[in-house]
Amino acid sequence: IKKIDVQSGMVNVRIGDTVSKGQLLVSGIVNYGNGANFINPNGKIIAEVICTKTIKIPKKYESVILSDKTDKKHVLNIAGVNFPLYLGKISDNYEKEISTKKLRLFGSEIPVKISTVFCRKKYASSTVLSVDGAKRIALNDLNDMLEKENCTNIAVLDLIVKEDCDDFIFTAKIKFTKNIAINEEISYNIDK
Repeated sequence: IKKIDVQSGMVNVRIGDTVSKGQLLVSGIVNYGNGANFINPNGKIIAEVICTKTIKIPKKYESVILSDKTDKKHVLNIAGVNFPLYLGKISDNYEKEISTKKLRLFGSEIPVKISTVFCRKKYASSTVLSVDGAKRIALNDLNDMLEKENCTNIAVLDLIVKEDCDDFIFTAKIKFTKNIAINEEISYNIDK
């Protein structure tokens, strides 16, 4: 445990303690004199976590590359009905970004909008990766995954690579800090 920031509840751990999954860190049972009060515990328990994660990266890596050329298409919208100001159709193999402007007449908004669709063609790319290329992708994927879980101070302690016919398999021993507090209801029975 690196830091304890509890607003309510009875803290059952101290900074420097080693804890395991499922251990009760903050209790909702607070003893007062001869009785106990039941409250909703609230807070953060920041811990340094060391664990192992495995990531599989295909040797034949598929990706999408966007064209440098951007085409602009315009659409007029009158009272909710779209009127394309271009011929043809925008196919699915284009990345689309839309910018819309509302039109005004004498300072008042009217039910007419003009949209500009910026289109960039998508190309499929297939690359046979080297170990170093796969390692960069694996470490980037690992970092993205941990950041989505609100992990900070991420460090790779050890990285082992194995390969089979189709994939590179990376096993990473990692260290990071994270709020490990979980709000979970615990069932109990009180016998009289």
